[in-house]
Amino acid sequence: MNKWIFLIIGIILGLLLNKFYYYLDSNEYEYYSLDSDYLGEDNKSVLKKGTIIRYDQAFSEGFTRYVLYINIKNSEALIKSKKEKEIQPFWFEKRE
Repeated sequence: MNKWIFLIIGIILGLLLNKFYYYLDSNEYEYYSLDSDYLGEDNKSVLKKGTIIRYDQAFSEGFTRYVLYINIKNSEALIKSKKEKEIQPFWFEKRE
């Protein structure tokens, strides 16, 4: 009987520690400010100097992914993606 009680307490403590670790890990993002303007691959999109972006992940292919939050007025005009987790990457290079 005591073994079952310890097992249940251990599982509960493990779940609580996991939740606590996830909470601590998810609140420690690194944010960066762009040091100059960055031009999109279509040569029309520009990220202005001073734009705040959040670090996401560095890749062995030689690029780093950042997250950019945008605010859109009148979001009713947006079309919902048919694929739930589809993300379109955009490539930007420093404007000379």
